[in-house]
Amino acid sequence: TADLAKIAGTREAGGSESRAALWALAQMDEADAWAALRRLAAEDPREEVRRYAERYLANPRQSLILP
Repeated sequence: TADLAKIAGTREAGGSESRAALWALAQMDEADAWAALRRLAAEDPREEVRRYAERYLANPRQSLILP
Protein backbone atom coordinates (compact mmCIF):
# COMPACT_ATOMS: atom_id res chain seq x y z
CA THR A 1 0.00 0.00 0.00
CA ALA A 2 2.73 2.45 0.95
CA ASP A 3 4.65 1.78 -2.26
CA LEU A 4 1.57 2.34 -4.43
CA ALA A 5 0.67 5.53 -2.58
CA LYS A 6 4.24 6.75 -3.08
CA ILE A 7 4.09 6.04 -6.81
CA ALA A 8 0.71 7.75 -7.19
CA GLY A 9 1.89 10.78 -5.25
CA THR A 10 5.27 11.16 -6.93
CA ARG A 11 5.26 14.21 -9.14
CA GLU A 12 7.76 12.60 -11.50
CA ALA A 13 5.39 9.71 -12.23
CA GLY A 14 3.68 9.88 -15.58
CA GLY A 15 -0.09 10.06 -15.91
CA SER A 16 -0.48 6.38 -16.75
CA GLU A 17 1.82 5.32 -13.91
CA SER A 18 -0.05 7.42 -11.34
CA ARG A 19 -3.42 6.27 -12.64
CA ALA A 20 -2.40 2.60 -12.48
CA ALA A 21 -1.19 3.04 -8.89
CA LEU A 22 -4.46 4.74 -7.91
CA TRP A 23 -6.46 1.95 -9.52
CA ALA A 24 -4.38 -0.70 -7.73
CA LEU A 25 -5.00 1.02 -4.39
CA ALA A 26 -8.75 0.87 -5.02
CA GLN A 27 -8.57 -2.84 -5.84
CA MET A 28 -6.82 -3.63 -2.54
CA ASP A 29 -9.98 -2.83 -0.55
CA GLU A 30 -8.23 -2.18 2.76
CA ALA A 31 -8.23 0.73 5.20
CA ASP A 32 -4.71 1.98 4.44
CA ALA A 33 -5.38 1.98 0.70
CA TRP A 34 -8.65 3.91 1.12
CA ALA A 35 -6.90 6.42 3.39
CA ALA A 36 -4.19 6.94 0.77
CA LEU A 37 -6.80 7.47 -1.96
CA ARG A 38 -8.70 9.98 0.19
CA ARG A 39 -5.48 11.86 0.98
CA LEU A 40 -4.46 11.98 -2.69
CA ALA A 41 -7.96 13.09 -3.74
CA ALA A 42 -7.87 15.94 -1.23
CA GLU A 43 -4.25 17.06 -1.26
CA ASP A 44 -2.40 16.18 -4.47
CA PRO A 45 -1.52 19.35 -6.39
CA ARG A 46 -2.19 17.66 -9.75
CA GLU A 47 -5.81 17.94 -10.88
CA GLU A 48 -5.64 14.68 -12.84
CA VAL A 49 -4.51 12.68 -9.79
CA ARG A 50 -7.24 14.22 -7.62
CA ARG A 51 -9.87 13.49 -10.27
CA TYR A 52 -8.88 9.83 -10.70
CA ALA A 53 -8.54 9.27 -6.95
CA GLU A 54 -12.07 10.64 -6.49
CA ARG A 55 -13.35 8.48 -9.33
CA TYR A 56 -11.86 5.30 -7.85
CA LEU A 57 -13.16 6.18 -4.39
CA ALA A 58 -16.68 6.51 -5.78
CA ASN A 59 -16.52 3.44 -8.03
CA PRO A 60 -13.49 1.21 -7.29
CA ARG A 61 -14.56 -1.76 -9.38
CA GLN A 62 -13.92 -0.49 -12.87
CA SER A 63 -11.57 -1.61 -15.59
CA LEU A 64 -8.21 0.06 -15.99
CA ILE A 65 -7.64 1.07 -19.59
CA LEU A 66 -4.52 3.11 -20.17
CA PRO A 67 -3.75 5.03 -23.37
